[in-house]
Amino acid sequence: MTRRLLRTTGLCLLAFLCFFFFSWDVHAADDGWINIDGLIFSELEVDGEVTWLLEEYTGDEKEVTVPAEIDGKEVRAVAHYAFKGNETIESIILPDTVEIMGYEAFYGCSNLKNIYLGSMNRGWEWHGYDWMLRECPNLESISMSDSANFDISSEPYAIGKDWKVFGKTERDNLKYIYIGSSMSNVTKDVFYGESLEYIEVGENNPLYSSHEGVLYSADGKTLLVCGTSYQKEIYEIPVGVETISPPGFEKCSNIKYIIVPETVKSMGGAFEDTDLTLVVKKNSYADVFAQENGMKVKYNGEVSPEYESHIWNDTYTVDQEPTYTTAGVKSIHCKYCGKIKEGSEVSIPMMVQQSGGQSTGNQSLQQSNAENISLGTSFDGSKQTADGIVNKKLSKPILKKCKAGKRKITVKWKKISLADGYQIQYAMKRNFKKKVQTITITNKKKTRKIIKKLKSRKKYFVRVRAYSKVGGSGSATVYSGWSAVKKIKVK
Repeated sequence: MTRRLLRTTGLCLLAFLCFFFFSWDVHAADDGWINIDGLIFSELEVDGEVTWLLEEYTGDEKEVTVPAEIDGKEVRAVAHYAFKGNETIESIILPDTVEIMGYEAFYGCSNLKNIYLGSMNRGWEWHGYDWMLRECPNLESISMSDSANFDISSEPYAIGKDWKVFGKTERDNLKYIYIGSSMSNVTKDVFYGESLEYIEVGENNPLYSSHEGVLYSADGKTLLVCGTSYQKEIYEIPVGVETISPPGFEKCSNIKYIIVPETVKSMGGAFEDTDLTLVVKKNSYADVFAQENGMKVKYNGEVSPEYESHIWNDTYTVDQEPTYTTAGVKSIHCKYCGKIKEGSEVSIPMMVQQSGGQSTGNQSLQQSNAENISLGTSFDGSKQTADGIVNKKLSKPILKKCKAGKRKITVKWKKISLADGYQIQYAMKRNFKKKVQTITITNKKKTRKIIKKLKSRKKYFVRVRAYSKVGGSGSATVYSGWSAVKKIKVK
């Protein structure tokens, strides 16, 4: 009897172990757990609906895109410590379906550079989402959907050191911040970091707005903060701005000229530790302020005799169109006084007739412009590459989101003000050497594209760049550099 009992018990134990291990291998046990590329999910009821909770990441990819939906159920939450301590991951993109965030979810991700936080708007269980991004010293970019609404305010017990979700180290290393339209609790000191290059705010945010990467009040009348590592040499404040408040342009060492409209009537304390020049209207408030505070000044429409420099345009102006009998001329002009830059004049070849009597003037002009753009690096920063003429002055688009669908990808990017259109490339290899597909977007206002007829369950790499037409008739094309590459797996 005892021997039979032992045999029966052993067989039951063996059966249990086989069931356990085989269930773990296929990553889909009866309790609702599932493993997709190292992303461990469990079922979670949210507002009466069965959804997925991202419990943990066990993979070793540098770029991770979390799916929005699995088997018809949305991914709605990220658990406590889900990515904590991961030293490999560099980019995390959460879907817009994610609303709930756990405590220290990304704590200690030492190589994390970019994160998109979906529609996060509340914490999960105890501690909420506190210290979510602490000990992430290489974090450069943080963004979210326009539905997100979480707290990035200074902690009252450690003002200037903690902002609920990250600390001073993370704040000081950030280069890009996107604040969604619904974000309603973000203190201004979030934008005081030492490395910040560009700030962007969603439309109709209750606290802030932005213009060309600089932070303003929601009504646009007060300039609040320009990132200390802002990259452009010239910044033009929009007409209608009335106040430049501290810190304003403090420590902005890259900016050489700030164009100040007459509408500005207050800007005390906004130019600490700078060596820039104000471009103003003579006898305006900004002119008087500059003179009283010993700042360098230039005047709209004329050159101040104290300073010899001009603000040169980035592109050529055609001074004389070519004809069938005379060559044309183009040159670089000062943006304000119209003076021609010495030595910048370039001849445009005469228009000629083909043997059939058709004009080839446009062809000649196109060739001239293309040559001058590729050679004129001292004027517009352009250079000829294998991908075409690349213009350093044309900003790289920021690829905001790539969302996977059934045999399709939805691509969204940040609008570039100087662009005439965009190009999207996608391929199955990161190096974009083989089987590369290119889509050209000719509508400069468009910032979204759905790529269809893709292969199911395959990984794709996506990037985008801007282009602009130059020359008298837009006959030559220059391109920005490519955006950062995003990897996404199609459903």
